[in-house]
Amino acid sequence: MMKQEDVDPILPVLSACATGAPIPDDGPDDKLTPIDASVVLAGMTKDQFDAGKFAIATARTMVINTEDITDVKVEEVAASSKRRSLTATNLKVTFKVAVKDTMEAKEVSEKLTEAAKDGSFKANLEATGITGFTGIEEPTVAIDQAPAEATPTPAAPTPTTTKAPTTTTTKAPTTTTTKAPATTTTKAPVKAVTTAPAKTSGAFVRSFMVGVAAIAAAAMSA
Repeated sequence: MMKQEDVDPILPVLSACATGAPIPDDGPDDKLTPIDASVVLAGMTKDQFDAGKFAIATARTMVINTEDITDVKVEEVAASSKRRSLTATNLKVTFKVAVKDTMEAKEVSEKLTEAAKDGSFKANLEATGITGFTGIEEPTVAIDQAPAEATPTPAAPTPTTTKAPTTTTTKAPTTTTTKAPATTTTKAPVKAVTTAPAKTSGAFVRSFMVGVAAIAAAAMSA
């Protein structure tokens, strides 16, 4: 079984995992600044209080390291409510909580206030052995004592190299010369001149026929 001193360092981490809160850094941080905080435990006296156990329970509630809770002091104060007995005693606990900046101071303040309302702070105190109180009142954190949030240094602008525009050379369109079609001269066909046959006179024909007949007759008489 693990001892309480072995469990305490890992409780903030487990709590952060369960709630989704940022996981606290391990070990001391020279950049942390202690600021004042306080809370009132109603119906409690000094002899019922333990500063070490209070630091453990409060760090668990704020989800920070136990070492960040320091300078725990107590004083008995009169009950603030008129409805309570005038002899009732409350215990005011003052302490310092180390934070990085105002943002973290606001976060731990909100966690402490909310835990006091929903009962989780009371449960954490009782779990460490602090009992005998009837309620938790007036949780405060001096946010104004925290250092201002660091302003992030802007990243150097990335040099942008602008390329010179590419010059596009457009060639002039090639001129195409179309030759005119050759003119074809078609010669007109030579007209054939037909010479009409010379007319044969009728006298010549008759003379020829008489000659042929004479020759035929001579041949037959021979």
